Amino acid sequence: MVRRISISLFLLIPVVGITTDVDHLPSALGIPQAIRPAHSFVFLLVSVGLVLLLTRRADLGAGVLTGFLGHLSVDTGLFPAFSPFSFAYFNLGSYRGYFVAGSILASLLAGYLALRRLRSEGA
Repeated sequence: MVRRISISLFLLIPVVGITTDVDHLPSALGIPQAIRPAHSFVFLLVSVGLVLLLTRRADLGAGVLTGFLGHLSVDTGLFPAFSPFSFAYFNLGSYRGYFVAGSILASLLAGYLALRRLRSEGA
């Protein structure tokens, strides 16, 4: 059996990891910004939900989760983890190991779901 790589997952995961920092853009442009909304778990749920709704592909939803958790595992600083419902800031550094483990598990799930989808399309 020849393994097929899901190019969409291969590209999506690092893109999500990088674009999670798009909330730095207003500050870089000199626009005051009180919060960093892309680092919120609420933003993550909305993002995964939208990907699932728009693409109907669970592997891409798991890929978004992988990229986000991977980003948080290397990020430093204080984040409003539950904005817009709470703007309390949290230092997520002590949870780094959980984010690494979650990212690995989500990537394994994304790979499994992509393989299952590719096999069903080929059948």
